[in-house]
Amino acid sequence: MSTNPKTSNMANAKAGRIKTRLKVLAPVAGMVLAMVGFCAMFVSINTQDRITVESQEAFDHTTNAFRREWMADAEVMDAGLELISSDPSMVDTFASGDIKTLRAKAGPLLNHLGADRRMVHFRFHAPGPVSEPDIHKPDLAGKDINQHTLDSAKQTGTVALGLELEPQGALTVRVVHPLRDGDRIVGYLELAQEIEQITRRLKETQGMEFAIAINKELIDRNKWAKCARTIIRQTDWDRSATSVFVYKTMRAVPDEVRTHLDDESRNADAIRVSLGQNDYRATLRDLHDSAGRRIARIVIMRNVTSASAGLAQTVKHVSLACGAVGLAVVIFFYSLLGRIEKTAGDTNSPADDNVTAAGRFKKDDRKQHADQEPSIRTDNNATSEPLAQPTSIRSLYADDPDMKEIIGEFVGRLGAFVGEMALALDNNCHEELRRFAHQLKGAGGGYGYQSLTNTARTIEDAAKIKDSEAAKLAMNDLNELCKAIITGCNTSETSREIS
Repeated sequence: MSTNPKTSNMANAKAGRIKTRLKVLAPVAGMVLAMVGFCAMFVSINTQDRITVESQEAFDHTTNAFRREWMADAEVMDAGLELISSDPSMVDTFASGDIKTLRAKAGPLLNHLGADRRMVHFRFHAPGPVSEPDIHKPDLAGKDINQHTLDSAKQTGTVALGLELEPQGALTVRVVHPLRDGDRIVGYLELAQEIEQITRRLKETQGMEFAIAINKELIDRNKWAKCARTIIRQTDWDRSATSVFVYKTMRAVPDEVRTHLDDESRNADAIRVSLGQNDYRATLRDLHDSAGRRIARIVIMRNVTSASAGLAQTVKHVSLACGAVGLAVVIFFYSLLGRIEKTAGDTNSPADDNVTAAGRFKKDDRKQHADQEPSIRTDNNATSEPLAQPTSIRSLYADDPDMKEIIGEFVGRLGAFVGEMALALDNNCHEELRRFAHQLKGAGGGYGYQSLTNTARTIEDAAKIKDSEAAKLAMNDLNELCKAIITGCNTSETSREIS
């Protein structure tokens, strides 16, 4: 059976055209596959960066929340100590050296503040270098404790607060309050509580996991082990080379975190952790005592499982969308090449026709990309920030978004408080003026206004000796200072308070 030569030639020509089209479109298909991979990679990296940024913002917020929590607890303890120090019989008892009676009077304070606060000790200190016997919980306190907060109170003669590390490994909030008999300091009251309830509260409010990594070089292993057995604490002393963990809200600290703790050359701000089926981002933040030593590091872990699952879905959907678009592009250009060949006719060979079509495609593609090339515009109209107002003062913590609200509340009450001080001065109520000045002296530094503390101290000293003229001069300074603080709180372009 013979084959029609014309039919055979047509079939060969058609097969050649199809083969040529496929050769031309092969690079296009490769570009489509590369586009799908690039899009998936770009979305993955972008989403991971977003998770990292969100985690860092959450860690910063939580770190500030931790500071606010322990300072709030310190204020509660200071209020209790203020109540004791205002009792004349307590002052007389301490001045007489009757420690037994003093214990009987002050002992109920621990129960009054609540056992759930994990009070470690309540101590009495004489003004000199030797301390009197103290009241404390024997299972949580010892005689050999750090005295940095006490030393600070003795140096300034005012209330001192800070974080301290006990020898047995308890991390405490410490408050030391002067006990005065008139102008004379007859001793100091000291109250300390463990920070365990703070980590519990933060887990409830921030939705994160916490642990405190104590520096092993700063604690006594035997005392720590004995205390751990007493309060049923896990004795995992050897699980880390540098740290021992307390106040954990998770069952166990991940090995990835321990590795970063033991090797400080690693970046401790973006630790990736997997626990079971959950993914976490973790960070390590330093905790310092009143002397500025780094005594511990707080481990904060944020669950990013939902975000990671959303990332996987996003990458899947983007890949499918890119693949669909790429397939449509390949089909479109395949058909376009066919129409170009048909228009060109049969005068050219299949290979020549396809080469011509490919050249047109490349030319059109270059034109399309040129038309879509984004223009770059430079904006030279940026303006500089206005200069700071010299008559206004900002808090040391004014740039902390988590402190802005409480600073505003403090400044909002400042005018009325100063007005009460002025009224007390006008009525020659020197004791009332002294008490107001004492409160303002303690609050000023806590809210980032050291100048308030200095001026209030001058008023307090004048009130003690009933020097009305000196008090009036200092009150004038205080009024001007308050105006500058109120202006600084209401205006963002101001100069920062310098301590």
